Amino acid sequence: MNTADPGPGAAGSRPAEYRAARLQERLAAGPYAELALRIEFRGDAVLVRAVAGSPACRSYLLDAVAEEFTGLRVHTDIALADTGVPDHPEAVQ
Repeated sequence: MNTADPGPGAAGSRPAEYRAARLQERLAAGPYAELALRIEFRGDAVLVRAVAGSPACRSYLLDAVAEEFTGLRVHTDIALADTGVPDHPEAVQ
């Protein structure tokens, strides 16, 4: 019996929950160490939500999601974090 991981190319043959866990592990270990990713299953579709720290990170996330969930309807809500310097002081009351 071969228990070797067939890699992301065989992702379409795996249950969606397994693919979600694999994606989260992949992103956590990847170049952006993305941990704030939410994956929800809604009927026959997958919803992925995240906040990316940069446009490059967002692009990386979108590519990884598309690769892992090949064959499924995927909806993404991946926003960019505002990392700019505030233009006014915060008013605390």
